[in-house]
Amino acid sequence: MAVAYRSHTVQNNSGSGTITINKPSGVVDGDVLIAFFSEDSNTPRITPPGGWSAASGSGIGANGEIVVGTSAVLQCFTKVASSEGASWAFTPGASYTGVVGVIAYSGGDSTTPIDVAAGASTASSTNHATPTITPSVSGCMLVGIWMIDSNASHTWSTSDMNERIDQSTGASQYVTLSIHDLIYNSTSPVSKTATFTASDTAAVLLAALKPATTPTAIPRGLFVSAPQ
Repeated sequence: MAVAYRSHTVQNNSGSGTITINKPSGVVDGDVLIAFFSEDSNTPRITPPGGWSAASGSGIGANGEIVVGTSAVLQCFTKVASSEGASWAFTPGASYTGVVGVIAYSGGDSTTPIDVAAGASTASSTNHATPTITPSVSGCMLVGIWMIDSNASHTWSTSDMNERIDQSTGASQYVTLSIHDLIYNSTSPVSKTATFTASDTAAVLLAALKPATTPTAIPRGLFVSAPQ
């Protein structure tokens, strides 16, 4: 079964109260969900509700965070959808401004949805490459997340990936987050680069969503007799 983009929800948030994020449209049990939080501070402070796990991998902190100097942080959490309600409530520990939301994918492996992931804080530039990851199986969905806390409204772009989200807070903080994806039919090492329309430091993350295993079909007429 191939992994496929399902839908997403995204919004700008500010303040210190509970963050309510609506479930993306069409989500069904078994979908792989990625919650993302971009914050205009260097202190990770989002606490997820039960059932969500912090993203993990090389360069990703214990709270699913990638910290950018003293200016910003990106946090990501994952779960496999199971009897989800209409929304989720995430808890910030302090006041912040940022772009938040949940993106959903169908056809992922329900046991090990994230095959491999890695994150990094990149130096000031217009081009920001993710760390290199090596999927264990062909057909993974590569999901790249790029985030910058800039001083003006800008946008992200990639040369060969599908853009799903590119949103700025539009406030004085101008936190801008973008998510792009691509089916990767290889097990070779891979990195992806996104271009920002200004030079700045960034948080980047690349994850490979593992496809669900398709059961092997038994040829018609072939069976094994039970022992007598």
